[in-house]
Amino acid sequence: MPLRIPLDLLALFVETVKGRFENAAAIIRGYVWVMTHLRIVLHKRRIIQKSRKISDAGVLNRMYRGSIVLEYFLLGKKRFSDLLFVDALCKRSVVNTEKSENSIQTSGVTLTNE
Repeated sequence: MPLRIPLDLLALFVETVKGRFENAAAIIRGYVWVMTHLRIVLHKRRIIQKSRKISDAGVLNRMYRGSIVLEYFLLGKKRFSDLLFVDALCKRSVVNTEKSENSIQTSGVTLTNE
């Protein structure tokens, strides 16, 4: 979330400079909607937080450590397998999972050793 706002501001700037005012207006409308519906957003967030089954640490452990957006646009990485930290992500995902002889089941995705 902390990086979301600066990236949205950058997108707003880029869309405005490129003359895509409809896209820029959509970004502004999104923020206006959140601010005018803040009570609803916070209420729903509390409900979701109470129903969570995995801790913040568990979620963070399964998240990609780099910036997919920056790697895509600045480094030209077009496929998931090309990303810089994919190997580390896959190794972290394998921890505490069920292992079979030829494959590993992680979060509904099967990684196969071939």
